[in-house]
Amino acid sequence: MSDSFNYCHVAELTDVGCKRKANEDWLTHFESPNGLVAVVCDGMGGHVGGQIASHTAVEAIERYMMQQRNETPQQLIIDAINAANTAILNRAASQPELNGMGSTCVMLLVRNDKVYIGSVGDSRIYLIRNHRIKQLTVDQSYVQMLVDAGSITPEEAERHPRKNEITNALGLPN
Repeated sequence: MSDSFNYCHVAELTDVGCKRKANEDWLTHFESPNGLVAVVCDGMGGHVGGQIASHTAVEAIERYMMQQRNETPQQLIIDAINAANTAILNRAASQPELNGMGSTCVMLLVRNDKVYIGSVGDSRIYLIRNHRIKQLTVDQSYVQMLVDAGSITPEEAERHPRKNEITNALGLPN
């Protein structure tokens, strides 16, 4: 990493976890003309082509961020995630056996000493500072909707039978 981002520490680690047999995560970080970018996509478990979807999304985001310049950081993130969604949809359209594949996504962009984030689904970004961990993103999920509505507590959400149902993902036409 160049001296431009020596105040940032980016580490990558992925793990299959305790419930799945296959790891559908794909991740990278890189310096782009727009700043330092980190992205993690997690293919939707149990869906056809989850690993392909997450890999396709990461590649599309990297390609977009390397080719586009001079937009606001927020717009860059929106457009890069939209490019990833389009790439997944195009791949599924060209390979019918991959129809229905999808992925969650979190990404951050470090630019001019500020960090900008974007997320789709229930993958998360955390800030770790001074021995404290703070969740920065909000899950796009059924149980989060219940928490937001005041129907259940965050503690109840952790044990809710529908806690793995997301309401948004890459790979959806709309």
